[in-house]
Amino acid sequence: MLNQTILCVCDPQASIAFYRDVLSMTLLQRIDIVDMRFSLSFMAYLHEDERLLEDPVPRARLIFTRETTLKLTHNWGTEGRSDVSGAP
Repeated sequence: MLNQTILCVCDPQASIAFYRDVLSMTLLQRIDIVDMRFSLSFMAYLHEDERLLEDPVPRARLIFTRETTLKLTHNWGTEGRSDVSGAP
């Protein structure tokens, strides 16, 4: 089963805004991995009966067991670089 599609992005705010505002996806969670200098943003289309939960354990279960999730990966320091390809 395909669980996640991963895209590397140079501008996470613009990418999140695109998927949220244009494609109507929901930001499930953003995780900043400070020591390794990257961020993960998980986005998906929620079913009508699905709700985001505040408790981190059920929220993680929702993210990692659902049928499809988009994972935007941002490596810090790639903003504005012309030698990095990928979505904004």
